[in-house]
Amino acid sequence: MSLLTESDNSASPVSTTSSDVERKLISYVNHASLYMPGHLMEARALDYFQLHTACEFAGWFDIPFWTWQLPHVGNVEPIIRHAIIAVASVHEQMEVISDTSAAWDPSQLEYRRRFALYHYNKAISELTKLAFSGHDSTKITLVCCLLFICLEFIRGNFSTAEMHINSGLQILSRWTRERTFRENLENQSLDENLAQTFYRLGIQSSLCEKPLSIFYPDISISKTINLHEDTRAFPDLITARVALDSILKETIRLLRLGAEVTLEPLSSLARLLFEEDVAVYMAESTVWYQNFENLCSQMSKTMTFAEKQGAGDLHVWYLTARTWIESSHTPFETEFDAHLEKFQKIIELGEQLFYKEGSPYQTPVASFTFEKGILPPVFFVAMRCRHRILRRRAILLLKKASPRRVGMWNAELLAACAERIIQIEEEGMGPVSEAEDEWPAEEKRIHGSDGIASQDYWVPPEVAMTSVVKGRTEYSRKGTRVQSVKYMMRPDGVEGKWKIRDEVIKW
Repeated sequence: MSLLTESDNSASPVSTTSSDVERKLISYVNHASLYMPGHLMEARALDYFQLHTACEFAGWFDIPFWTWQLPHVGNVEPIIRHAIIAVASVHEQMEVISDTSAAWDPSQLEYRRRFALYHYNKAISELTKLAFSGHDSTKITLVCCLLFICLEFIRGNFSTAEMHINSGLQILSRWTRERTFRENLENQSLDENLAQTFYRLGIQSSLCEKPLSIFYPDISISKTINLHEDTRAFPDLITARVALDSILKETIRLLRLGAEVTLEPLSSLARLLFEEDVAVYMAESTVWYQNFENLCSQMSKTMTFAEKQGAGDLHVWYLTARTWIESSHTPFETEFDAHLEKFQKIIELGEQLFYKEGSPYQTPVASFTFEKGILPPVFFVAMRCRHRILRRRAILLLKKASPRRVGMWNAELLAACAERIIQIEEEGMGPVSEAEDEWPAEEKRIHGSDGIASQDYWVPPEVAMTSVVKGRTEYSRKGTRVQSVKYMMRPDGVEGKWKIRDEVIKW
């Protein structure tokens, strides 16, 4: 019987202890290849996914989903197995190329690339056949769609990844209308993990200036805490993340709305409605933090290292969302100067997360992770915090970041963009010092920038080919990475015209 039927809920080990999960996983990984059809290279790719790719993609929260549920269904669903093999092969290729100390054979890498492409195309072909067969292929399609997104993230093909994200969100939206999804969904079942993963992908996409996702899940896990009862604690960190994701999405919506209405009179209807929305989500975020603090206090003596890192990740995003909300009522960039304490805390937490266990210059242990991570908040500090010392700490964090890429973001490119922002804003200022009164003038400040998405940054000089992404990004044959970036400014004040400063940066 297919494990993509309702029985797949039993594939999640969430009801067992972490040690039980580890023992089961080790046993499964050790014996998985014995039952996998195909030649040795396919079995090797499947092992690589279980031992390396899944662990890196999982982040702090989703270990069962990536290391247990996906390999489990891939073991019995050939279409998903093809997709897993493709992702693992491309991920391994990226890791090999990213290791500058290792010698590698370009012809072997080209063979692996073709091998991955074969399985990618095979998964798409078989998925198309299944869709026309009349069978319910929704869940298989969603799993494959998610794996295709992973593959395109690694390759740096963000326009294709966006297409898969939008397709997955549309499928989920239909799925929730066509079945008793909310009633039957079990905590951390494959269904719910897929829904929440796509929901977070929608947020990740909207952080890159894409439209807000159409899918807004109201599923079981999000109902387990009433955010209006401020005396309670979240039952676990996963619930806290789900609640924060909802707040984060509404924060992004408010930011976009604020950009349209903050120049209108305070008495205008649009401005009044906007201020009411802001007040609601200020209260929501306050209650979220109270529940989060209560949970962390309860777990203080039993938290694992991964849970501590996950809690730090949530804290960083809370501080970022809170700063966004509190700054959304005005178009003045100088408003951010009042949030120095939050910026300071984001950097302190980021240093703890990036520099594992107090080793501030540790070599990165991973090249890529799937979730949104904390690169965007650190870049936010580098861009919006005009304290000259602190924003340089943010850039140092980006340069030392591990992993180097998180979802759609590239740490090295973000650092290069932020350094250029500092050069523009601090032009004419004296040497960097601790002086609190050295702040760039409002008219010199950058209000926003694009161009932070890149393509195939890990392609080395020997094999780099000139390529263009939306007419903006290209690589020379020597491997020099070039990015066209637009910086938005208002040199005549917030009521003046926008000036778009279009530059090309090398990184």
